[in-house]
Amino acid sequence: MNIPTKPASKRKTVGVFLAEISRVWGTEFMAGVEQAAEEHNVNLVCFVGGKPSSLMTPGQLQKSYGLYDLVKPSQFDGLILAADIAHGLSPKEIKDFCRAFAPTPMVAQAIEADWSRRDPRRNGRSRWRAPSFSR
Repeated sequence: MNIPTKPASKRKTVGVFLAEISRVWGTEFMAGVEQAAEEHNVNLVCFVGGKPSSLMTPGQLQKSYGLYDLVKPSQFDGLILAADIAHGLSPKEIKDFCRAFAPTPMVAQAIEADWSRRDPRRNGRSRWRAPSFSR
């Protein structure tokens, strides 16, 4: 199956991952993300898929994350992870989940994890790092 890629001249597209949107903070968070996307002329695609639990089935070569598997790195310019996506996950589980979408840049809201990737072409310096905004 060929996955279509976007022409460079097209409007940027950002995916947003949330476990739930029904909580008050979820709707406030999305309102802010939507406002910023409008101001910067960015397409948003929201994925509300619950807690990302990895599934392995016989014959599968890589983990599956259910609804989140619809996200193909070549179709997105970046991903935003809402805080609730990491609720109940270990740092390793969060890191494994994020690796499934490499090399797409990611940012996170209130998720503590070091997701840095070392790039040998940059003398081992991080290529990107998802910031932590927690207190």
